[in-house]
Amino acid sequence: HAATVGSYFSITMLLSVPSANASHLKKEITSMDGLSVNTLEMDSNPNAFDKQQDIGYSGRFVLEGVDDLGLVYKITSILARHALSIETMETSEHIGPYGGTTLFTIDSIVTASKPLPKSFNIDEIRKELVEAGDKLNCDVSLEDNVKRKDRPNWIRENCA
Repeated sequence: HAATVGSYFSITMLLSVPSANASHLKKEITSMDGLSVNTLEMDSNPNAFDKQQDIGYSGRFVLEGVDDLGLVYKITSILARHALSIETMETSEHIGPYGGTTLFTIDSIVTASKPLPKSFNIDEIRKELVEAGDKLNCDVSLEDNVKRKDRPNWIRENCA
């Protein structure tokens, strides 16, 4: 799982290595310059670690518009400010139907973990995203209660 929050880039991963090599790997990773690394050792059964989080909100976020420097940052900053994480994201570019302009598309699933903050108001978040999309000349939508397995492959179906 990878995410960008502000100027920080975060990767969460589950590695499986022979126990004899674990301490060496940890030493090598934590000694890398410019990185802040946290490790967690688990028992020998990787399934013993419950990776599932309690989801308080799940939705499908779609953006389509003219690609512009900072577009993804501006939109994902709004999501992050409202405690929404990007679970999955597919991006594509295609030529628009009028004028040959290159259009950029994001199709993603966003989630927020339980407990949701009292300030969490999906209608206000949706309104803020649409207003930002209008300023960036993009169409933006956020549909409630969509899980990854229920999502059609919108990009392949509409942009191929």
